[in-house]
Amino acid sequence: RRAGSPTATNAAAQRNRTLFRRHYDFLKRDNTTKSNRNSGTQTNDASEIRMTEQLDSVLGKVDANNADALDRLFALLRIQSISTDPDYAEHCKTAANWCSDTMNAIGLKSQVIATEGHPMVVAHDRDSVPEGTPHVLFYGHYDVQPPDPLDLWSQDPFEPTLVEDPANGQIIVARG
Repeated sequence: RRAGSPTATNAAAQRNRTLFRRHYDFLKRDNTTKSNRNSGTQTNDASEIRMTEQLDSVLGKVDANNADALDRLFALLRIQSISTDPDYAEHCKTAANWCSDTMNAIGLKSQVIATEGHPMVVAHDRDSVPEGTPHVLFYGHYDVQPPDPLDLWSQDPFEPTLVEDPANGQIIVARG
């Protein structure tokens, strides 16, 4: 199936919604337990309702944009950013620029920073944060290992494909 097909999108959206809901429920239970243990009081039902409404809004946006998100992910997975092979150094730069451009497109302030090796990508969501404000750090990498041996692949390793897996449902098969 193509990444943006209704069946692929609906199945993935339902799985995403279920995973987010389980995670939210776990966090809510954990925070309620901590709150009860620390203060002897129950959590505010009104705040839980607002949090649930916000979660539903976020999950709705995830569902609505799932096909576009898969298209973006597949574009990144197509870049042959094999960092261990000097012949692919330009591909690594392409991947770094792709990551930075994509983060800029969603409203972050991102830049590619040259290093002695492959470039580093750094992004911030604002210029400054008030003291005491929680911070979130996302760490990842845009480079991949060589896909060798190629004869073990049933397809081009840099052409991502959605496939049905008996144990996990729909999965992405790619080298990324």
